[in-house]
Amino acid sequence: MRHEIRLLAIALAACTVAAAQEPEPVVAYDFQHAIFHIYISPDGRKILIGTSSNAQLLDVTEKRAETLCFFDGANSSEMPCTPDWTVGARASWAAPSAAGESGTTSILMVDPRTMKTVQTIAKFKANLHNVKLNLSPNGKYLAYGMVPGGGIIKGTSLDQPGGIKVFDTTNGKELLSLSTNIESAPQVAISPDGKYLAGVVKENKVSSLRVWEVATGKLLTTLEGHTNIVSGIQFSPDGQWLASIGDDGAAILWNAAKGFAKVATLKKGPDVLYAKAFSPDGSLLAVAGKQGVVTVWDTKTKKAALTFHLPKPKQPKKGASPTILRLVFDKEGKQLVAGTDEGLVLTWPVNAGTATDSGTKTDDK
Repeated sequence: MRHEIRLLAIALAACTVAAAQEPEPVVAYDFQHAIFHIYISPDGRKILIGTSSNAQLLDVTEKRAETLCFFDGANSSEMPCTPDWTVGARASWAAPSAAGESGTTSILMVDPRTMKTVQTIAKFKANLHNVKLNLSPNGKYLAYGMVPGGGIIKGTSLDQPGGIKVFDTTNGKELLSLSTNIESAPQVAISPDGKYLAGVVKENKVSSLRVWEVATGKLLTTLEGHTNIVSGIQFSPDGQWLASIGDDGAAILWNAAKGFAKVATLKKGPDVLYAKAFSPDGSLLAVAGKQGVVTVWDTKTKKAALTFHLPKPKQPKKGASPTILRLVFDKEGKQLVAGTDEGLVLTWPVNAGTATDSGTKTDDK
């Protein structure tokens, strides 16, 4: 009898382990180029992809990709899109017409389903210029940060000075312009209501994460907490949280309603983080990076809720590690999609990850 009970206990334990086993991701497509942006259509049937060279529309059911446009060098990684796929934006660069002149960068509003231009928001002279773009979820507010390149001809730089601008996309009106002493702004985020602007800015070769009030241009606060470069920032869909991720492997939650007080430092291991995504209701924050591991944090409990891993390659490259560059949840928050530096698009069911709980420091503000 004892022997039978023991066998039953072992069987039940094995079933529990099997049930909790982390699922392998589904490979939706292999673009064979680094993926810098991913957006899932509201019906979940298509995915808009921004690779290092073009914008592609992936039909998930048929696993067929259509090239919408080729990028012209302004910044191949920037093409934000609203969750409902009604508003998109991108930067375009036109080469100079004569030697010694600067090219022209244009900030364009586009139809994300076709990438065709709907409106030109801004134009400026710039040489070897990068632009970081961010749209509010309703598409009404567009922020862009300028990251000057090294275009110097005859000792004179032809780059646009570093800075940040915010526009109302409905009428093209410039709402805010910040440029004094800002050398570059490699990360920007606009709050859903357009009230706050967050940006990683570099001044005198020193980087910092700051928040401004858009209506007045007033600097509200400088956020301190990361011990290395801040690689990404994002507001939650409801505007409650600002999340920042960094090369220090940490994700930090800041409470917008309480003066952007630091609420929690979320960290698991020494990973360098590149990707972040809030679920539609803001209850989950997924982060990932150089080690190819996705950690999904619960923003209410401030604990790690799920973990996903990239599949191990059959023939791993010597000295190379899989890197996740982008993450996004679907409309219902039931699927998590990732894009890698090697061009893979992968999906996981959110409710099937491996539960975890460690590495959280909570400030409770």
